Amino acid sequence: MRNRLRPIGLVLLMFGVLTFAIACGEEAAPAPVKPPGVVATPIPAPTMTPTPVGLQPKFGGILINSIRRDTPSDPMMSGDTTLGHAGGPMFGNGHLTKPCRGDTYNICAGLAESWKPSSDFTQWTFTLRDNIYWHDGTKFTAADAKFWVDLSVNGAKQGDKARKASRFAAQFGDPISSEALSDTELRVSFANPFPALLASWTAPDNAIAHPRHLMQPEIDKGNPLVSPEEVGWIGTGPFKFEKFDKGSVLQVRKFDKYWEKDTAGRQLPFLDGVDMPVIRDPAAMDAAFRSGRIDATGRGAGPHLSPERKARYRTSPVGDSTNFHYIDYLSWDLAINTRVEPWDDIRVRRAVSLWIDRDAGILAADGGHGRLSTFWGPSAPWVNPDFREWPGWNASTKEADRAEAKRLLAEAGYPDGFDVSIQCWTFWVPQCEFLDAQLSELFGTRDKTTQELIDPATWFANLCKEDGFIFQLNSNTSILPQQAINELSPKAACGDIKADDTKIDEYFDKLKATNDPKEWVTLGRELEKYIVQEKVYYIPLWYLVAVLATRDYVVGMPIPTQNVTPDTDHALVWLNK
Repeated sequence: MRNRLRPIGLVLLMFGVLTFAIACGEEAAPAPVKPPGVVATPIPAPTMTPTPVGLQPKFGGILINSIRRDTPSDPMMSGDTTLGHAGGPMFGNGHLTKPCRGDTYNICAGLAESWKPSSDFTQWTFTLRDNIYWHDGTKFTAADAKFWVDLSVNGAKQGDKARKASRFAAQFGDPISSEALSDTELRVSFANPFPALLASWTAPDNAIAHPRHLMQPEIDKGNPLVSPEEVGWIGTGPFKFEKFDKGSVLQVRKFDKYWEKDTAGRQLPFLDGVDMPVIRDPAAMDAAFRSGRIDATGRGAGPHLSPERKARYRTSPVGDSTNFHYIDYLSWDLAINTRVEPWDDIRVRRAVSLWIDRDAGILAADGGHGRLSTFWGPSAPWVNPDFREWPGWNASTKEADRAEAKRLLAEAGYPDGFDVSIQCWTFWVPQCEFLDAQLSELFGTRDKTTQELIDPATWFANLCKEDGFIFQLNSNTSILPQQAINELSPKAACGDIKADDTKIDEYFDKLKATNDPKEWVTLGRELEKYIVQEKVYYIPLWYLVAVLATRDYVVGMPIPTQNVTPDTDHALVWLNK
C-alpha cells in the first residue's frame, strides 16, 4: 500500500486547460486561464502496467478477466462495479468526455473530439468524432448523443409505463434543450450558466449504451424500460458483444470499426477479445488465477485481494509471474435517514461517528488494505489536510472521543442504546460484522444490534426510495466534487443522504457555477466539513484500497488513480506471450 500522498495533477478542461498540482496536501498556484475557445484534447500517453523494455505491442489473443457476478443491464440505472467492469469493453469508459487513462482527476476527450462553451456558459457545443460506429455498423451521430442526453435527464413514458431519469441526471445540471446541429455537432442549452459541465458529467460509468436506432422503436412500441441487454448490448467500445451465458461467462470480441488509435498511430484494440468468467466465490477466483485459468482478477468488493489471499498468490507457482496493483477504491460510509428517530438527533449521529475506531476497522474488516479518509479519495485535492485531527479520526484522542460519545448518547435519552439494524450487501459481511461489534460496545450489549444482509438489487432499490433505508452501509465513489451531487445531494434520486437541508445543494450550485480550480478545492473542503463534522449527515469510515492481480504477460492495462471502474475498456491491453 502506498505510504505517502503522491503528487497529483488536475487538468480541468473547461474553457482552455486549467492546471494545478497537489503534493502532500499543499496547493500549487493554478496556471493562467486561457480565453474561451475550442478544446481539442488527444488521448494522452497513459499510465499502465509495465511494458518490457524494447518490446512493441502484439496483436491478438484473448484476455481472461473474471467478473464477480452476472452484470446488471443498464448503466443509466446501476453504478455497480461489475457493470462498469464488464461494460467497459463494450461501451468504453465515459461518453463524450471521459477520465484520462491512468489519471482519474484529469478530463480527456471521448466520443467528442472538442467542445466550446458560449461566453455566458449557458450553451455547450460538442464536436463529435466522424469515425464512430455502433457495433451493428450504424454510424454514431449527434442525434444519438441527443437521444442519450434526453433519456438520461427526462426518462421516457409510454402509456402507464415510465422510465425514470438516470441515476446520474443530477450531474447534468438543468438542461432546457439539446439539439443535433449536424451529424457531428451537439448543442446543449441550460437555464443557468454551467461552467463546470465537463467535470460534472465526466464519470467512467456514465456510458452511452443506448443506441437510438434500436431503443426508440422499442419505446414507441410501449417499452420505455428497454435496456441495453434487450437490444443486444450494442455499444461503441473497442469490443462487441459475443455471448453471455448467465452464471458462466460473458464474451466480447474485437470491433474492427473502433475509432481509436494509440499515440503511435496503431489501430486499437490489440486483443482479439476478452472472456469474463463469472466467479462469485473469491476463493474460487483465487484458485482459477493460481492454476492459470484466468489472467487477471475481478474488480469490486469480494474479488479484491485481502493480505492473506495475496500472500497465497505470492507463494503459489505463479507468484514470481504476478503483478499486484493498488487503487484507492471507495469509501465505506454509514448512510443515515436523518428524518427518522433517533437518527434525527445530531447527538446520536455524532456519538456513533466518535465511537467507531476507524484504524481498527481497516485492520479488522479489510486486513490493512485501507487508508483514512472521508468521502473524498485520500489523494484527492479536496480533502481537508487536517481531517486526521478531527474527532473520530484522530487515534490519539480516541479515549476522549468515546467518553464524549457515551455522554452524548445519554444526553439524547439513549444511555443503553436502541434497536438498530445495519443493512449491508452480501459481499460486505466483514465490514458489517465490525460495525455490529462497534455499536454493541457503544450500547453495552449485542442484543440491540442486528445485521440485515441484502442482495445488490435490493440495496440499489433502497437507495432510490424515499424511505428505502434507515441505517445502511454504503460506498461512495465520487472522484470530482461536481460528481458527488449524485450521491450526496438530498435531492438526488438515489442519494446516500436523507436530510432536509438546502445548504448541501447550495454548495453544489456553487461548484457547478465555477471554473476556478482553487475554488473547487475550497468548496470541496467546506462541503466535506459541513456534512461530516458540523451536521454528521453521513458517517465516512475509511477508504478501501483495492488490490488487483495480473499475470506478468498482461501488458498495457492502465491503473486508475482512484476507483476501479475507470480504464476497463481494455483497448490498450496486450498479451506478451
